[in-house]
Amino acid sequence: MGIFARHAHKDKLAYNTNHDTLMAMSPLNRAKMITYFIAANTRIKLDPEDRTKFTKAVDAIFHNANILGFAGFFIGTIAPKLLRVNWKASVLVGGFASYYARFLYMNHAEREFVFESDLVRQLTLKYQFTIFDFHNSKKEVQVCQLAAEILSENPSLLNTYTD
Repeated sequence: MGIFARHAHKDKLAYNTNHDTLMAMSPLNRAKMITYFIAANTRIKLDPEDRTKFTKAVDAIFHNANILGFAGFFIGTIAPKLLRVNWKASVLVGGFASYYARFLYMNHAEREFVFESDLVRQLTLKYQFTIFDFHNSKKEVQVCQLAAEILSENPSLLNTYTD
């Protein structure tokens, strides 16, 4: 899993959101998706109370996905042993079952959370983010990712800039 850990965020709904997908949605779903994107990527724009509520809800989804992934690995490892298959094959099948179970759950649960959750609906009504806020947030995320990548490659740059 360590090899794929850097790319695990690409399964998330907020990662693939762009202007075209937002414009194809209904106005209510568009507003929910914009709110979710901003809350997931630039949480500083939310009040501290809303931030903790959102973080707890998202953490619960990831926790359930990890439990389901472990169950998929367990079942994927045990089932081939019952069929008297090589242990290497059972670990391989368990890995695929784990990833597939986690991916399916995350895909379903995240969409349910965005489009059916009361929390996202309340945040949407409270903040009323627009498409311009979405684009601004997307640029902020890209700048933060770029800065983190540059600083991870050369940590000595951290002390060279002052205000």
